[in-house]
Amino acid sequence: MIGDRLGRRRLLAAVGTGLATGLAGCGYQAAAGDFDWTESVDPYGGSPSVTWLGDGTHLFAVFERSVGPFGPSDGTVHVYDGGGQAVWTGSPDASRHGEPAIADGAAFLPLEDGTVVRLERDGDEQRQARVDSTAEGAQTTWKAEWYHAEESDASDTEPDEDDDADRVPRLALEASESLVAGSHADGVVGFDATDGTELFHLEFEDGLFGSRVGDEPDDPRIRALAVADDLVWTALEDRENGDALLVAVDADGSVVADVELATTPGWLETAGGDAGPALLLAVDGELRGLDRNRESAYTVPLESPPRSHDPAIVETGSTDRLYHASGESLTAIDLGTGEREWHRDDVRFTAGPVANADGVYGYGTLEGNGGRGCDLVGVAADGDDWWSVERYEDVDCGDELFLVDDRLVAATDETLYGFRWEPGSRYVLF
Repeated sequence: MIGDRLGRRRLLAAVGTGLATGLAGCGYQAAAGDFDWTESVDPYGGSPSVTWLGDGTHLFAVFERSVGPFGPSDGTVHVYDGGGQAVWTGSPDASRHGEPAIADGAAFLPLEDGTVVRLERDGDEQRQARVDSTAEGAQTTWKAEWYHAEESDASDTEPDEDDDADRVPRLALEASESLVAGSHADGVVGFDATDGTELFHLEFEDGLFGSRVGDEPDDPRIRALAVADDLVWTALEDRENGDALLVAVDADGSVVADVELATTPGWLETAGGDAGPALLLAVDGELRGLDRNRESAYTVPLESPPRSHDPAIVETGSTDRLYHASGESLTAIDLGTGEREWHRDDVRFTAGPVANADGVYGYGTLEGNGGRGCDLVGVAADGDDWWSVERYEDVDCGDELFLVDDRLVAATDETLYGFRWEPGSRYVLF
């Protein structure tokens, strides 16, 4: 791992970890919430801006801007496992320009030269063997151009500083194993995830809003995007009159469905289970599920204030389960049937929780943890209190939390912190 200078708190943590290891033979068992490791993401002190993305197995760090002559360049991707080890890293040949996405072990980045690139671990075993020790070994699988600047007027010899016509729009990407889609100020573009072929590019002037809102809205914008294996779902809003619409686009660029909404969704999520809906959205205080025919599958009332955290969705067998956290409530919903499995009104998460088949975790408050508002807590899959520990002092409540393999990982712009999530006894007398 990349070393960092040990401050007093990190030194004490390291001493504590060493003592715990020494006590292991005398009955010590690591317990849920125990600090396990730390890894410096910014060893050069450049204070980078990082976007963190997780797929449950690995954690992707995508740098937003340069961190100096010795640090990661703009657009560099570092990928970590649950032990904090960087397993591969790579950089595109242009700077990042928008929001990245991950799918199928790969990272997709929009770049300032009007292209989208797919980066993934190098599949050449011989070449990989030579670079594993330094976590290198990424390859650019494809690079696709999506933005073409209009030809300038040959008679115009003086550039206009206020003319933004040729400025590449920022692109916000979402991805599945087969499709990559990006939204920008004027529309949405789609690519084949495997080879980068541009599948469609729809803009508002092409009638993307559909007939219910009008082909030429006064002030349109895309509020949310979700990508499944064969469909791209887009939540659209006309800021002039508040009209909202959910549009489904297939891989050919055909608008196959449009659903009028009372308000714009708080979030869109695709579901991966064989049973249940293809799309989930939170709108007007309800969870709505749409089936694969783009028809309503069910509606579930949500006990939530106007703003709620993004949901956590996990596979629990033949169907998926959704955890919805908002205010002081936590609800588990079977996505196959739309039924609420359990609900609690005494759990407060300060940010969106993460979940696996065993439970749901995050920074927050359980009824029995003494009223502390920012502990690291776990609620079991059956809805019972599981564990609660005082937050590690180097981690803030606002730091992003991920499940990476068998660890909970807190991510800042500069450092990763790994914690155990499985309960243990800490000290056991044999």
